[in-house]
Amino acid sequence: MSLPVACGLIAAALLAGPAAGAEPIMPLSEVAPGMTGEVVTAVEGNELATFDFEVIEVAGQGQGPAPEVVLFRASGDLLERSGGLAQGMSGSPLYVTDGTGQRRLIGALAFGTGDEGSLIGGATPIEAMLRAGTFIGEPRTTSARPRAFRRVRMAPDRESAVRRQRRAPNTHVLHPLVRWTASGWTSRLGRNLGSTLSTAGLDEPVFVPGRSLPPVGSPLAPAAPMSIQLIGGDLAIGGLGTITYVDGAKIWGVGHPVLGLGEIDAMLGDGKVLAMVPAPITGLSYKLGDLGRIRGRVTGDYSTGVTAVVGETSGIPVTVNAHYAGTGARVNLNLRMAPDERLAPALADTIQREGVSRVRDAEAPGTVYIRMRITSPLWKKPIIARGRYVASNDVVQEIEPIVGSHLAALMQNDLRPVPISSIRIDQTVSKGIRSAEIIGAGIRPRVVRRGGIATLVVRVKPYRARARSYKVRFRVPRRIPLGRHEIDIAPNQPADLFPGGDLGGPDNVPGLLGAGGRRSASVATRMKAALAKTSGAEAARIRRALRDVVPVRLDAVQMSFPGRAGVRKTALIPVALTDGEASTSVVIRP
Repeated sequence: MSLPVACGLIAAALLAGPAAGAEPIMPLSEVAPGMTGEVVTAVEGNELATFDFEVIEVAGQGQGPAPEVVLFRASGDLLERSGGLAQGMSGSPLYVTDGTGQRRLIGALAFGTGDEGSLIGGATPIEAMLRAGTFIGEPRTTSARPRAFRRVRMAPDRESAVRRQRRAPNTHVLHPLVRWTASGWTSRLGRNLGSTLSTAGLDEPVFVPGRSLPPVGSPLAPAAPMSIQLIGGDLAIGGLGTITYVDGAKIWGVGHPVLGLGEIDAMLGDGKVLAMVPAPITGLSYKLGDLGRIRGRVTGDYSTGVTAVVGETSGIPVTVNAHYAGTGARVNLNLRMAPDERLAPALADTIQREGVSRVRDAEAPGTVYIRMRITSPLWKKPIIARGRYVASNDVVQEIEPIVGSHLAALMQNDLRPVPISSIRIDQTVSKGIRSAEIIGAGIRPRVVRRGGIATLVVRVKPYRARARSYKVRFRVPRRIPLGRHEIDIAPNQPADLFPGGDLGGPDNVPGLLGAGGRRSASVATRMKAALAKTSGAEAARIRRALRDVVPVRLDAVQMSFPGRAGVRKTALIPVALTDGEASTSVVIRP
């Protein structure tokens, strides 16, 4: 049968999608060296194509959920065009025809090796993939021990695989054929996206300009593209792979871990292959593709591959509005973000910067005013945070990522899970640097009673401008001693709950509600009280607690009153305070 005819028959079968039912599989015990078959994968325009393979051996790779891997040698015209096994082919199903003429699935193409032609690969047995996650409680067949015991080692990338294989030529060194893709983003954010992924030990993504979504209803079927999306919608970032096996609404694919997080909550999408990019010399051949529409939920990210469910969508809706006052440029982005608490804070920071990057198309200083709104089913009213931040360098890169710090405080606390319903980020960018240094202060009147209203007059020296004064009314705390007192005036500062001021990451979660120091303990107590209750006033309590946990707005002046409790009050002014301090006196009467 000719290749075009064979591909046409395969495509017709796959277009039926999940309703066609699960395909027959071949247990690992029946897989033998010398067995031949074909690999099916999507190429340009999502058309399906095949190439041949021959099983070399079933090799052991140590302990774990998938202690065996099927080593094979690939061949065919497609590989000559693609430069060998390419990133993005991960999950492409391997089929063999048994003695009865039945076509059966043996596993998923998952790994390349350090060979020069990129033609020797490794497949994860379908048995091991089906044992992963929570879809199937018992394995469908019994796995056999490998009949060959050549040691197989794992490497993070092809460069490492080549280097290790040269040192041990009798060992096959495998590397996952993962391909990270970012589509629709401005190129200036490459450093941020690359940093976000490198934290998880991943390569910088391939950037696809614009968005080219496939039509609604493109099949999620074996050999079709699948995307594991961390951000989807008007912008997207995620891993691009291939579906291996479909059983109703349940999907298995990729054949190796993407982030290696185990149980995960991310978005399942389809995808569109734009081109095959050959790079046989460097071994970095890959599918250039766009992450598609969100079609379901990714539930597992295991050593044997990815599990997902079609139809059940997930993701936090995020709206980003940005406005540049200099030109009037505006942008509106509607996104969905993976709700996994380990990923959401870093993803939110990248999203926040993208809005500013789109309207401020220059590496230039500026001022950004931010208003953030977070809703949760735990409280009736949203949490609203505002801030004004300045940068004398590139405002896009230096902007304070307040969204991620709030999410880290809420989602990574050690008391209770905090689901997030929605996030809205509004940002206004101005050309000038609206910052100032405090050079003096006073309180009027000089004599005031506890709980009374007074006016703070703060004298500041703005950036490259004449000194000026701002007046702010405030209520005097009721629990300070009577008599004359010196009041310290300084730019507002957040509580330092973590060593070095670090707020991020699951590794720091235990410290969030219990880091050392009397002030930190007080903050932890308020945060616990806020998270432990679900009454209508909960949002206000959480908002007050968050002020001492996350980086606070810079356009606020902090007044420190005497007393054992160290009473502090803040007042807002329309300029960011970056330096300076002052003191004044006040007389407190009954």
